[in-house]
Amino acid sequence: MDDTLPIDDIIVDERIRRDLGDISGLANSIRTVGLLHPILITSERHLIVGLRRLRACKILGWPTIPVRVLGGTNDR
Repeated sequence: MDDTLPIDDIIVDERIRRDLGDISGLANSIRTVGLLHPILITSERHLIVGLRRLRACKILGWPTIPVRVLGGTNDR
């Protein structure tokens, strides 16, 4: 299910990836062509995939972001 949520409602837990690369370049790309793929979250709003996209959209000042919710009770 795709939806949108306030960016500040997405919970980012400890991540393995430390170097996120060129976030400003990604933000410029999103500004130009839009967000092509929603981020993936759990039903409890914990981020699964899309930290770079989330950060880029924050840089752009987006209040909300498209999300895809992974369903199920054991989704974390």
